[in-house]
Amino acid sequence: MVAKRMKSIDPERILPDALLLRLDLHAESLPAAIRSCLDAITAIGLPQPQQWSIPQRSDALTQGLQDELQRLAALPPDQPPYDGWFGWPRGDELSVGAAEDEQRGYLVRFSFAVDSADPGGLPARVGDCARFCRVLLAASRVSNAMAGWVGAGAKCLPRVPLASNRSHLLLVTQSQVEAAYESPQDFWDSGWEQVEDFDEQKLLLRALQVRSSEEYILSVRAQQWALARAARPGLTRYALPELLPGEESAYRDGAATLEPVAYLPEVKLAEYSCYLESGEHVRGWEVYSLLGLLEAGQLPGGRPLEQVRVVFYDRQMAENEKRPLLDIGVQVLYLAENGETVALES
Repeated sequence: MVAKRMKSIDPERILPDALLLRLDLHAESLPAAIRSCLDAITAIGLPQPQQWSIPQRSDALTQGLQDELQRLAALPPDQPPYDGWFGWPRGDELSVGAAEDEQRGYLVRFSFAVDSADPGGLPARVGDCARFCRVLLAASRVSNAMAGWVGAGAKCLPRVPLASNRSHLLLVTQSQVEAAYESPQDFWDSGWEQVEDFDEQKLLLRALQVRSSEEYILSVRAQQWALARAARPGLTRYALPELLPGEESAYRDGAATLEPVAYLPEVKLAEYSCYLESGEHVRGWEVYSLLGLLEAGQLPGGRPLEQVRVVFYDRQMAENEKRPLLDIGVQVLYLAENGETVALES
């Protein structure tokens, strides 16, 4: 099996249930962190929450929030509760709580609900999310921000370091990129729609106007695989795609670049050859096809399979394409000038 296919869904309505923003907010206390978030909500023109509970596991209330924040702010630092929750009638939810690592301050999770009946719903929520981040960045110390999909759709891309697999927004530093990517410049040049500087951090945005999962895949597919090729070994995660109606054509881009050439039954190995034109890459769906064969343990037709190797025309092609293949357990080789095949180990 190469990809899982889900039950019938209207392809024009495949959108996330919500856009979830996670970030670390550095503040002197929980009440201060909550106030920073509520002030940012007001600044971007969203209504104040209609329900709240502090701590978030307590009964939800509809009045008295400002009085409660004032009371909590007057308590000794070790007295205020661990976290708080805030809700809106349309489904937005905000939670603020102490991070497990005290050095990271408070963990903010803001879920921006997406209305699948509204064609412009997702771009609008991406915009709300970006504006909320900008206000917090201008007024507070923020780090490790990322916003991505919650729910169905677009589950056919590798989960790359920092950017994950269904993100619209992230906040990173040069040092974080260098730690996660063998080719940091390839990360910066991969195709972000907006790059905004906030001191040593950069706010990165992409897929700002997409209105369906198909449009999202088409918008970020090339970038996502460029990031997978540039990442450090073992940091990208691959799971067989879960394709929804309308996503197949966006997922399966272009003709195959891998040519099956041999099967060695004694070692249960399938071999493929690959020649790429300048600027061309092994298709993402081909990487997942090989992963599916390895996980199934057999080729189409039932021949047992334990190993897959791809032999590239030359070393440069192999070096360019090796990372996703090596990460999923495929052997990568190239033809040397003397006609021998040489394996790349990492």
